[in-house]
Amino acid sequence: METSVKVKDVIVLGGTHGDEMSGVCLVRKWLNGSPLTAKTCEVIPYLSNVEAIKLCRRYKDCDLNRQFTEENLKSVLADTELSYEVKRAREMNEKFAEMNGSTFILDLHNTTSNSQVCLIVEELDGFSLHMCRYIQQAFPKGVCRIWILGGSVEYGDTRCMVKRGIAIEVGPQPQAVVRADIMDLQEKAVNLSLEFIDKYNQGVCFDSCQIEGYKTFIKIDFPRNSQGDIAGMIHQNLQDQDWKPLTRSSTVFRRFNGDDVTLGDVIDDVGVEESVYPMFVNEAAYYEKGIAFHLTNKVHMSLPALKLE
Repeated sequence: METSVKVKDVIVLGGTHGDEMSGVCLVRKWLNGSPLTAKTCEVIPYLSNVEAIKLCRRYKDCDLNRQFTEENLKSVLADTELSYEVKRAREMNEKFAEMNGSTFILDLHNTTSNSQVCLIVEELDGFSLHMCRYIQQAFPKGVCRIWILGGSVEYGDTRCMVKRGIAIEVGPQPQAVVRADIMDLQEKAVNLSLEFIDKYNQGVCFDSCQIEGYKTFIKIDFPRNSQGDIAGMIHQNLQDQDWKPLTRSSTVFRRFNGDDVTLGDVIDDVGVEESVYPMFVNEAAYYEKGIAFHLTNKVHMSLPALKLE
């Protein structure tokens, strides 16, 4: 049995990336018209990267969702020497940081890939894993998946400010565009998150269970020429096929000269009969990072029962 403290505050972040419009529009809706509320805790909608939102760009100087590192937050440099996003991370951390579990973060994101609803969670965060399962079960099968992060890697994302939190990534949606169907999916996931927290705060015990998720084991770059320029594109057989199984013989790229490239051509450590699962396929924001798609393994985890302390 896992126990934890009552959730007192839920911070709902939109616009951590300024051109991911579902979160921006939802937060503005909740701030300016229809408030977002829960029965048992305070809900605080908040626009993260204000300058990037004004510019309708992913960021102004650098990716805000990588700036919540110990190095940045404890930097002795004056604000005039820091990028806008580092200064913003420090402001947000001063406002929201809390590590006893009473504050929860929901960070709203969009992707250009066909991810549908993707819940991003840390593997050691049992409370949030239970929440993800609760959300997933309310959607039709295959609409909502759980991406599990783990290991010692520090991403420096917004959830580093608190002990518990998830990101809700929904797509496909072009950058700087808002789609009604995608925004509806995201709002539903937010409402389900608050519903879960209310039940937990009211003393509902969530039984032990098994969950299915995905873990990234490698990020695949595009084919490149000797000058480092992209020399191929996502194959039509892979486009929009996030979460669909791939094998070594699956075509994943088409070079600009017309040649097909299989998964086995670009990676050695996938067994002949093994299936792996792509995500963030052809994500527009990842071109600058040299990522064509993530490859994940499907994993199963056992969760102990969860209840309020």
